[in-house]
Amino acid sequence: MNQFILVGRIVEKPILQLTSVNIKYTFLSLAVKRNFKNADGVYERDIFQITLWRGIAEEVIDTCDKDTLLAIRGRVITSFYTSEENKTYTNYEFVAERVQYLEV
Repeated sequence: MNQFILVGRIVEKPILQLTSVNIKYTFLSLAVKRNFKNADGVYERDIFQITLWRGIAEEVIDTCDKDTLLAIRGRVITSFYTSEENKTYTNYEFVAERVQYLEV
């Protein structure tokens, strides 16, 4: 099973974009608090970049602003590339399949 679930706040309002064949998409930065405090007693956060396609992208852009609290479920796409120095790198893309709004 390839699935992730993240709950966090939008870092900045996403912008609708179009592919070369007019498919709508956007990238969303989601700040997710860790569930433990660091040595200074502060909850740190991780920022995840999520890709949203078609209707999900439009809906989020129309209804959300910065700091909106969301739960996002989706899948992870893994890709590999090799640098000019012949070093292999792994890239992970988080693609949203479902978005739930946690604040009204």
